[in-house]
Amino acid sequence: LAPDASKLCHKILNSLLKILNFDFGAVRIYNEKSKTLIPIAVSGLVKEQVREKISTQSIDDKKYVAALVARTKIPIFAPDVKKHKILHTHAQRLNELGINSIISYPLIGEKRTLLGVVQLCAYTKRDIPKEDTIFFETIANMWSIALEDKLKGERVFAEKERLSVTLRSIGDGVIVTDAEGKVIMLNKIAEDLTGWKQEKAIGKPLEKVFVIIN
Repeated sequence: LAPDASKLCHKILNSLLKILNFDFGAVRIYNEKSKTLIPIAVSGLVKEQVREKISTQSIDDKKYVAALVARTKIPIFAPDVKKHKILHTHAQRLNELGINSIISYPLIGEKRTLLGVVQLCAYTKRDIPKEDTIFFETIANMWSIALEDKLKGERVFAEKERLSVTLRSIGDGVIVTDAEGKVIMLNKIAEDLTGWKQEKAIGKPLEKVFVIIN
């Protein structure tokens, strides 16, 4: 899923872990169709029992902090999860994993759409001073912009690939043009009918490639 987006998330996650002195972190991307949070990047000192729990989650799941943040779009900064009011129902799950401090933040797109959730976790309690909170929020907001651009680009690429496969499999000749009437794609049948190979036809006016004799 989204290799460029995953690479971007790993890079930012590694930097945040070092700067804020947290043990490990995870980024989950939101899938609107299935209403799930899918892990796309995991970094840091992840214990085996913790790694087993970093899986796809439904945002309706009441046991997970990431799901709660995804539903409410409200960030959580909890230096001590046992004393955090919002987390009292999730404390048992975090205790089982040995997590005592957590930052969980929604990644939000330009139209307030949920892109995903980033979490930083620590096995021992961590101070989260106000300046760290402001710093994290600034980075997360910039991160959201970059991530949205990556995801949009990869969706467009995937759609083009899917269209290309479909057109190549059609038994009729198909020529695709842009809004100006310049060729952007031919399938194999169209190549045979016109005598033009796709790589040479791209960018040419349609009337030059597809000549109507009768």
